[in-house]
Amino acid sequence: MSFTTYITKIGSSGSGDDQFETPMGVTILGSYLYVVDRVNHRVVKRALTDLSYSAQFSFSGQANNSYTITNDGTYYYIGSQFGPTNIQKRNLSDGVIVVQLGDFGLGNDLFNVPMPCTTDGTNLYMCDQGNHRIIKRLLSNLSYVTEIGTLGDGDDQFYFPTGMCNDGTHLYIADRGNGRIKKHLMSDLSYVSKIGGSDISDGVDQMYNVNDITHDGTYLYVLTEGNSFDNTMLLKRNISDLSHVDRELESGSGDDQLSSSFGLSVDCDGAHLYISDTGNDRLMKREIIVVSPPDPPVASIQGGIFENTISWASVVGATSYNIYWDTSSPVTVVPPLYLEKITGVTSPYDHTELAGGTTIYYIVTAVGDSESEPSNEVSATPLLPSNTLGRIIW
Repeated sequence: MSFTTYITKIGSSGSGDDQFETPMGVTILGSYLYVVDRVNHRVVKRALTDLSYSAQFSFSGQANNSYTITNDGTYYYIGSQFGPTNIQKRNLSDGVIVVQLGDFGLGNDLFNVPMPCTTDGTNLYMCDQGNHRIIKRLLSNLSYVTEIGTLGDGDDQFYFPTGMCNDGTHLYIADRGNGRIKKHLMSDLSYVSKIGGSDISDGVDQMYNVNDITHDGTYLYVLTEGNSFDNTMLLKRNISDLSHVDRELESGSGDDQLSSSFGLSVDCDGAHLYISDTGNDRLMKREIIVVSPPDPPVASIQGGIFENTISWASVVGATSYNIYWDTSSPVTVVPPLYLEKITGVTSPYDHTELAGGTTIYYIVTAVGDSESEPSNEVSATPLLPSNTLGRIIW
């Protein structure tokens, strides 16, 4: 089902105030949207309400082939692919360069398609796309802090990363060439988890060219260039574990279609998505549909021989249920505070092949248009058969 509705759009191919040539990254500050108009060598400032034109800042001759943009409330940050190859800190008020740093190559201050993506008040996090890495730098002077990544599909590798957002603790990275979403710690850039990848040939976790990513605190919104499953371009996924929620918008030029879109941002209220629809040379505003999750189930449990049986009453609006369990309490829906998640189960559920004598803790969630809050936590200790006590079992 759809999770956004069309509000408005603006743009066509050209260099006028309401035209674009390959619009790319977008960033939001206050009531304005800032857009990288790549081929026209400018950043365009537009009203969030109706996408109307406000101002523009040309960077012709100072930056070439800029893809992404982010801001810290006072300055915006862009990258230049060549002529020169560097990253630039500019005033949001007038677009004037404050700091620029870098050259082409591979090193702490050398880049190959630099793409500033997100900030945390102290640091800038950027994709160095052509060098297949993520770099953390100080906002104040753009100096190097640390990095992670080489070319490949391992946990600490990337293949043309192009977009990134953060929740204050984690980075969520659009690993474009590998067709996957990655989660890393902001502190040291270390790997946490991932979803998708070149080995996923079909289904809801199969993604082709993951271009950009943003979030509203609960859900990730992800731009792709389709897939072999249903060719959808916009994905909605749980921020907690990157799991699938929904997907929509196929390829085309209609109000509910996109073409090779590369820029995505959500407003501070989490009410609207702003999309740089690159292939159609336009911007699009969409309203996020608010859905109420089902009520949390009320769980009960009964221990058995080498198993536990978890039960709950049906919840209105739920189409399936998830169980989270661990050998310690409390259990939450946020990893790593659960050992395993069992999806799509029904009540009663027999959790079998357990070790006797070890207490297991459980919570249950109901899944409808979204996932409910967890149930009460229940626990039980699987029993050993009375005739096996004191024996060795194999």
